[in-house]
Amino acid sequence: MAETVDDIMARCPLKHEVRDLLWVPYARKVCATGHLSKYLTLYSPPMMDIKHLHSNGLLRLDSESYQGVVAVTYDSIHYAEAMTRSGGRPALLLSGDIDCLLTQEDRADAKRLRDEFPFQVINLDYTNSLFNSANRRPVSAHLEAIEEIVRLQHRSSCNEFALFLTTRSDQGDRHHRSQFTHEFLRDLSKRIDANLRENTEFAQSFRRHFGEARGKTLLAERYDSFVPLGIAKLVAGILAQHSYEIASADGRLLVRDGGKHVRSLLHLAFQVQAAVLPRASKLRALGRPRAFYFERTLAEFVDKIGNGSVTLLKESADRRRLQTKHGKRVRELAMQTLNLPVPEPRSRDQN
Repeated sequence: MAETVDDIMARCPLKHEVRDLLWVPYARKVCATGHLSKYLTLYSPPMMDIKHLHSNGLLRLDSESYQGVVAVTYDSIHYAEAMTRSGGRPALLLSGDIDCLLTQEDRADAKRLRDEFPFQVINLDYTNSLFNSANRRPVSAHLEAIEEIVRLQHRSSCNEFALFLTTRSDQGDRHHRSQFTHEFLRDLSKRIDANLRENTEFAQSFRRHFGEARGKTLLAERYDSFVPLGIAKLVAGILAQHSYEIASADGRLLVRDGGKHVRSLLHLAFQVQAAVLPRASKLRALGRPRAFYFERTLAEFVDKIGNGSVTLLKESADRRRLQTKHGKRVRELAMQTLNLPVPEPRSRDQN
């Protein structure tokens, strides 16, 4: 049988570095009891994220299922694969496009998913772009789903959770276009400029690292800084609509340059907390919207980007080192399978 992309990613030491040094620490930030009570993930047959969180004590395996784990898969064939590709099964495995399940409420699986909220950790490990360059919709389906997730978390009175967001972020060149639509990139640029005008903490941190540049300049000259900063600003804006703020954020940029075509994947992790808007202390602030209050904590992430702390991982430079570091562990996790007991045949006397 031909090797699938899921199989390749399961053994990739660079991706495991993301699981180990980004996802696990951020899951621990919101896990006061030692185990996650609820975890939402986009399912791929090897289930490496679930296995690794379980091996770090963050998920419980009860009998044959991972407790509190809800997985959504595009393909119904994954139901069968879930029985053989891991040490256990998700507590709930739903078939369908998660974007549709979250925004179209007329399906039974959509209701089942919505009833599972809130989650402590939500892992949106998309395999494509957050707003693909071929997308002609005013708002991408992925962004609509993220906004609905935040709304459902808020409706369920969730005070803290972690959000993992993965998107392709290839810049493109004269031969290959960017993964993102021009409209999306322009919107991120305008959002950065708005924060420079209205968000004192953000502006001070930005000026410290990028001088008098604005969003458009950053897009043109420092794309690898612009994209994580712009998407973090976008996520902060969505969260602010429901009185959430980003308590901490981090990321990894994974560049696959070992083949014919270079692909970039941006992995972001956010610790999200509910916040209360303070009462106005000045007459000019009374009765005016103050959404930028919830985005002031972005200043810390701006510092991380400016300091180069959002780590760049490249296949050409880091694969051998990370294979030595993670290779054995990745193979062990990938080989974990669910051994279902087969009942012995009963004799006629027992029937």
